[in-house]
Amino acid sequence: MFMFVDHLFRPALLLGPVIALVAVAPPRPAAAQTPARGEILITEILAAPDGLPEWFEVHSLLDGAATRSLSGCTLERVRLDESGQPEGSVDVQILGPGTGILDLVAGSTLVFSEDGCADGPGGECPGGRLELDVSLTNSGHQQLRILCPDAQGNDVVVEEVRYDLTATGIRRGHSAQFHPGSASCQGESPENCNDHELCWCEAAFDDCYASNDDGDCNYGTPGVAAPCRTGLIGRPPAGSVDDGCPGTASASPPACVAGLLLGLAGPRWRRRR
Repeated sequence: MFMFVDHLFRPALLLGPVIALVAVAPPRPAAAQTPARGEILITEILAAPDGLPEWFEVHSLLDGAATRSLSGCTLERVRLDESGQPEGSVDVQILGPGTGILDLVAGSTLVFSEDGCADGPGGECPGGRLELDVSLTNSGHQQLRILCPDAQGNDVVVEEVRYDLTATGIRRGHSAQFHPGSASCQGESPENCNDHELCWCEAAFDDCYASNDDGDCNYGTPGVAAPCRTGLIGRPPAGSVDDGCPGTASASPPACVAGLLLGLAGPRWRRRR
């Protein structure tokens, strides 16, 4: 009896419809890729602040909807000897979740700072900041560079600068601003030009962004990739060496736009000391 009933109902159980409920996760947005050389530019460095935190800024040279991420990249700062070779230990910072949001949207600027751009409430950098754990030493020849993993997972240099506050005469409390119109940059692309210590100028006295406890100003434009204002008296004619584009009028438009830091011109190009 039981065997018969089991035999009768077993086929029915096996032939009945089988419904499986499978949870489908929503698609994840694609992670932003790390930048390649020529896609980002270090445009300003405050290595000798007057009673305020050190900082530097990184600017995206891309346009449109392109986004690059510095997550997984490495920041290095090293002192160079007179021949340009590293001397002493390398100050290293791995850029990860503890650093902050590392996505660099096209045309945007990120500020790395050790503790904001000014002291006290409201002292954060424009647009926020990323944690800076390396020291921006202000004496002698210095090199600051960013390395990111390539498609094979190898760390490659995507941006590097050299600065020397003594050689360029940049005073304490003034940032060093990238100056693509300098004679040292003639014929160079922006990402190669800022490798030279003499492609930097001193932030203008009109650009007081914060004061220390004694009321003394610090000068610069953190979070705004603005052109150098101290080396120009009005905007030069297009095609001249100091029109903000390396070389002559035949320079490629992308290099020119990058040299102008996305076309920030007009009244800001007038000398205001």
